[in-house]
Amino acid sequence: MKHTKTLFLALLIAISLLTLQCSKIKQILGQESTQESKVVVIFANGDVNILRANEKFKPKVGTILDSKDIIMTESGSLDIQNKNGDLIRVKSYSKLSIASLEEGESSKTTVDIQWGELVVKTKKLKSNSEFKVLTPTTVAGVRGTIFTVELEKDKIPKVKVFEGSVAVGARFQPINIEKGSIDDQSYEEMISFLEKNEVILGEMEESNLSPKLQELVILINNRQLVNQDIQKTELTKQMEDMMDKETFLSSPQKQAEIDTLVGTESALVDKALESSKNPESVNDSSISEAIAQDHKKNLGVAVTNLEANAEKQNLKSKADIQKFYSVLEIVNTSDGNHYSGAIITQVGGTIILHSTEGIKKLNLDEVESVDYKSLQLNTKAKK
Repeated sequence: MKHTKTLFLALLIAISLLTLQCSKIKQILGQESTQESKVVVIFANGDVNILRANEKFKPKVGTILDSKDIIMTESGSLDIQNKNGDLIRVKSYSKLSIASLEEGESSKTTVDIQWGELVVKTKKLKSNSEFKVLTPTTVAGVRGTIFTVELEKDKIPKVKVFEGSVAVGARFQPINIEKGSIDDQSYEEMISFLEKNEVILGEMEESNLSPKLQELVILINNRQLVNQDIQKTELTKQMEDMMDKETFLSSPQKQAEIDTLVGTESALVDKALESSKNPESVNDSSISEAIAQDHKKNLGVAVTNLEANAEKQNLKSKADIQKFYSVLEIVNTSDGNHYSGAIITQVGGTIILHSTEGIKKLNLDEVESVDYKSLQLNTKAKK
């Protein structure tokens, strides 16, 4: 018995030493157990294309997107979800590339928007995880938040935070300069200094970045400032003037859009991602159908809550509706009806309208036009 106890104790010590040694080796090498991840399309609407290498295809619910894929929307939109449960809606007329996706002990998600608009909902991230949204000139780093990014071509981006916080700073591109040269040292010092300057956006705050920031980033990325002396005092004042923030008021329509960005069960996403590794399951539509059904259920709950909250406002007249939604629209349908009110949001092919007759759901295909004061927006060509 004594001999058995001695052997058991020796075995425990050996296992402990082995575990400790592996931990030390891992710490020394700075290695982490990470692997490339993917995202899943959970909702697709309208005209959307995916560019992968030299191929172009239409996504659908259950489509798996890889790192380096490019999402291009026309009149449509696309909702995607990653393994962590983070959600991104790529709105119409946007271009977004999935820059990198990693999962493991430290997950990293980076997307790069060239133009358009994103609505983002992230889960609370672990301390060693990252979620970043890049634009041509800025970086937005988040940690469990709800925010939007709006970017017109060749314009400064606008970041709005509805919940949590986002750090917005300048984005600099790596450039080829001979290592150890004066130019290299000057460039590294400038980048190191400028990257420390960022603006932290809290709840109901939006970025107010000067166009001069974009000009400065472009100059640096094009190496046009590399040979100039770095005046840190002057740059500090310039950065303070260039990077600012201000509060904003959200609209009921924007809140409705955020509320209708819903995810699907994480187990279904995991199953879809796992099945993508098995070539034999490519044609298996059961997972896609399960994702579609679960998302439809969650979206239905969100829409029901949206309708209930709208009804609580007790808006009966055109004046009441216009005051609450800051807009008054007339929706003209193909059957000759004209509904006065405000479009709260659009869910797929359905418009949710708060009219003087109550909350109405209208099929987009049945809508001939929408009148907004003196401006008329046609949704389809009249026959």
